[in-house]
Amino acid sequence: MATRPFLMLLLIAIYLPGSLAVLTQEVDILAPCIIEGVPGEVLCGSLAVVENPDLPASRMIELNIAVLTATGTSPEPDPIFILTGGPGQSAIEGAARFAAEFAMSREHRSLVLVDQRGTGGSNPLICTPVPSGDPFTAEVVRACRQLLEQYADLTQYTTLNAVRDLEIVREALGYGRINLDAGSYGTRVALAYMKHYPLRIRSAVLRGVSPTNYRNPLPFAAAGQRALDKLFDDCAADIQCNGAFPDLHNSFKIFLERLDESPETVVIPPDSAQDSYSVLITRDLFAARIHLMLYSADLSARLPYIIHEGANGNLLPFARISEAFGRAVRSQIYFGMQLSVVCAEDIAGITDEHAREMTSGTFLGLSQINRFRSLCEEWPVARLTETFWDPVHSETPVLVISGDLDPATPPNIAAEVVRYLPSAYHLILPQSTHIINHPCVNSIVAQFLVDGSADDLDTECIGSITRPKYLIRVE
Repeated sequence: MATRPFLMLLLIAIYLPGSLAVLTQEVDILAPCIIEGVPGEVLCGSLAVVENPDLPASRMIELNIAVLTATGTSPEPDPIFILTGGPGQSAIEGAARFAAEFAMSREHRSLVLVDQRGTGGSNPLICTPVPSGDPFTAEVVRACRQLLEQYADLTQYTTLNAVRDLEIVREALGYGRINLDAGSYGTRVALAYMKHYPLRIRSAVLRGVSPTNYRNPLPFAAAGQRALDKLFDDCAADIQCNGAFPDLHNSFKIFLERLDESPETVVIPPDSAQDSYSVLITRDLFAARIHLMLYSADLSARLPYIIHEGANGNLLPFARISEAFGRAVRSQIYFGMQLSVVCAEDIAGITDEHAREMTSGTFLGLSQINRFRSLCEEWPVARLTETFWDPVHSETPVLVISGDLDPATPPNIAAEVVRYLPSAYHLILPQSTHIINHPCVNSIVAQFLVDGSADDLDTECIGSITRPKYLIRVE
């Protein structure tokens, strides 16, 4: 999630090089700018594109663009386009983080950030939530749709249109071939770009692979259960963790059973940021937030303490972290854009039988699928052709990175994608979740991008990746 919750005819003719001129302005679209936390030269600008490519005379929308220019003295001509996850994250809002993570790579290549349509400064599809708990009810989504439809055709904010936008930006900025670095949902955009514009790709890095046939959130339940079971087993093997929290499996069961019997209201005390407020903890909210915390290795290290306390009647530690992390995730997601993607590309293809099969025996169960089904009933859904979900075949050099504890995009999903990528190298990181920011990974990616190949990658440093220490007590 990266960090992060959770989507008319859309099959558009693929433009050949040179045919995009009618959709772009032959002008210099970038100018120097300042983005807080980003060192070096930065250029910002916007580019108008047609909202519905099937109707060239229809409404135009602006794409927000930032280029973090290369810091070295002899930069390469092929930049790195960074594609974010969610779906619904803004690329430019994460510029400071990307500048830090890609500092080595930026010595050789510029970083190009494009807010995907519906996010950031690219005609954002903002749904305003209620203050706490699960904010997006059917009523909230219905009101959001009515508001957004005043300035957006919500069926046009999907992966294939995002891919078209990227190609328009590439051509407008005058780049030949480009490199892609994508995380989570962004890997879906990257794979689709590789499929439709194969001659424009030099290399790609895919982190936490979420392909077009992923059917988000269908695999979450099994992947989340696997990650949680592994956490319990690792705690049991750790002398301090097991001493403080014996039999976590049973503690978790007790916690769930309490919430199955009756939701509980927790009052979160005031702090410097806000007054005290109450949160209703339901079983579904609990399961969803536990799953979300498994995205982060740091938050996973707090879960044994949280679960132990909850099983013994103290829900405040869970409520505090759950609310803080939930707000942080919601602040990064443009939920209208997320619905336009998920409702069309994922939820629409999930059958009842497959849903039951994939979620049986898991703590999440059908809750996430049922939640999005309810919300998608209130949202206009783009219709896609069956070829959208076909595997992507590509000869492009690809570095695929998976965390072995990922509760959303586990390694087995990436392994299936790699079957169709003969020049791909699949790196599975030990003790790693969905959100990975480690110096070892940054150095491996930098080497791959320099070489444009994984043939001679030095991956020895992955042995240094370990779980953070478990939280045993709060002082």
